[in-house]
Amino acid sequence: MEEIDKPFRPTKSFMVVWALLIAVVLIYHKALIDTTLPWYSTVSFIVLVPFIATFLVWGPVMLLCQVRSSGPRGRFVFRMWLLTVAILAGVAVFLYSTKNYTLFASFSGFYGVLLLYSLIGRPQPDPPKEPGFLRRD
Repeated sequence: MEEIDKPFRPTKSFMVVWALLIAVVLIYHKALIDTTLPWYSTVSFIVLVPFIATFLVWGPVMLLCQVRSSGPRGRFVFRMWLLTVAILAGVAVFLYSTKNYTLFASFSGFYGVLLLYSLIGRPQPDPPKEPGFLRRD
């Protein structure tokens, strides 16, 4: 199994980037504190905003590292990802520029449902049978 085919696992570097972004939010959040909000809203903002930002910042870096280490399979996956993003961006820009907001929204919803179906509806492969997997020592 190539590196690009393995599921996402948070690594030490991912956690370091997340911690640094939490520190940045804590430093700059003091000026934005709204005392009318409950404490759990503030805590969820401090934790979730850096988590999402970590995926936006660190996700492409991890993808490129996996593409580089996976060789031809990684380059194929990257080309397919790039093609998908380019087609979606082209259709979205076309629909938005023609001021057809209803069709734009329906296209976005249709693509979301299609993506969800492709992720959930696909049968998972059986794990490989390794010799000695259930070995009794």
